[in-house]
Amino acid sequence: MTELFAGSWAVAALLHVWAHPASAGFTAAPTWTGLVHVLLAFAALAVLLSPGRRDRLVVLCGLQVLSAAMELPRLGNHWLLAALVSAAVVTTRDFAAPARLVLLTAYSFMAFSKLNTGFLDPAVSCGRFFADELGSSYGLPTPGTGAVPYLTAAVECAIPVLLLVRRTRAAGVLLGLAFHGLISLDRTHLFTDFSAVLYALFPLFLAGVPDRRPRTLLAAAGLLVGFGLWTFPGEWARSAGLLWWLVAAVPVAAAAVRHRAPAALGRPHRGLMVLPVLALLNGLTPYLEVKTAFGWNMYANLRTVAGRSNHLLVPATLPLSGAQRHLVEVISSGDPALGEYAATGYLLAVPQLRAYARIRPGSDLTYRLDGAEHHASRLAGDPVLGRPLPWWRERLLPLRAVDPGPGPRCQSGWGAAG
Repeated sequence: MTELFAGSWAVAALLHVWAHPASAGFTAAPTWTGLVHVLLAFAALAVLLSPGRRDRLVVLCGLQVLSAAMELPRLGNHWLLAALVSAAVVTTRDFAAPARLVLLTAYSFMAFSKLNTGFLDPAVSCGRFFADELGSSYGLPTPGTGAVPYLTAAVECAIPVLLLVRRTRAAGVLLGLAFHGLISLDRTHLFTDFSAVLYALFPLFLAGVPDRRPRTLLAAAGLLVGFGLWTFPGEWARSAGLLWWLVAAVPVAAAAVRHRAPAALGRPHRGLMVLPVLALLNGLTPYLEVKTAFGWNMYANLRTVAGRSNHLLVPATLPLSGAQRHLVEVISSGDPALGEYAATGYLLAVPQLRAYARIRPGSDLTYRLDGAEHHASRLAGDPVLGRPLPWWRERLLPLRAVDPGPGPRCQSGWGAAG
């Protein structure tokens, strides 16, 4: 199982590097993050060539943790999950128990976040949005039913429950493999990096899954992905999910079917309990309004603002911060990135615009705050938005843009300021 995990983890790292803009633009505009991604890619290939070498896996995992830190504040949920698991791998050889608890905690919050009025509304649901996108990416008709959001939420809620119960653990693994394999086939939006992280972690819930055959196929898939990373942009990248599914995921799923004895969850060393605790605290952040990005709440239509929530079970939040009490409406701007918010109607928290002012101090902005209209010829000179933001606030506690409408629309990507 260790070599199967190592090979799967290396492929997940390659796919993350593949999907991240810092990698794509490294040759034209080198950055420190891009450099770490290059090192990460070489470390992943080294692991694939020799998945039994723990020293190579430790180097890969150390670079993953470093990469996650450098990607803040625009950190994907899958990469935060990978960083927590990688921290366990670096710390101990017996990483499976803390990895299982981290995954169970994170995935439970991911599923829980979708139990809201926005996600269950077919008109705005991310579930319906990406189901339509998946079908259209292959020229297939889009689903003509409003049941897709409910089915998606039901499957995601079932997976952690099945994984938690020993008798149903194998069924949870197989359901997770099938569901996230399907999601990874989307050729418009690259979900393969997220699915690959889960494909490495799900088999940890099974005992006796052999290493040899999946290891060979994982090595082949990883080398193909690595080759594509450096040679074929565009369509090849969008087809990565299909490649990963056919060459690696199907054999891993087949092995799981043949060897589906459940593994014990295990009890991590007391010191390593900090990792699932961090996963737990991260999942609470949207409901405490500490931050609303990378809180295990991606693509969930979840809105937690100013003490109110659209969640069916958590209708009110417990704001530990007043950062979202006053939201900015962008009226107009000569900066096209800010102008997008005027076109879409999304509102922004003041700290996010302060962070943007540091990056683009010369941008002009006409905005409305607390009912009053203001104009800043330069963001850096505005008495409210030009004030400096502490570095830790900017990097660790980002706030996504807020849809003020009755049903929050699906945010399928990051905006310039949130």
